[in-house]
Amino acid sequence: MLGRFKMLMIAGAIASGAFLSGHFSQGPPSVHAEVRKSASRETFKSGAARSEPVLREILATLRKIDGRLQRIEGVVLKAAEKDTTQALPTKVDRR
Repeated sequence: MLGRFKMLMIAGAIASGAFLSGHFSQGPPSVHAEVRKSASRETFKSGAARSEPVLREILATLRKIDGRLQRIEGVVLKAAEKDTTQALPTKVDRR
């Protein structure tokens, strides 16, 4: 029993010594940092700041689509006019 107590005392002394030497071996905590102003990131912008560029992009896309639809409509109307003028009979032949 006395041997076990001696072992525990030695282990405690070693652990205490390791803790104290680790604690006092380091200097006082210090931090050296350079302060830089970074560019604003998209993810941290507020809702209004994020939505305005997105809405402008959507508007540009819708204008492109509108122009394309107008051109398609013009082609279809011209094709329909050609079909109606060709489909009209000039003379009805009844026998």
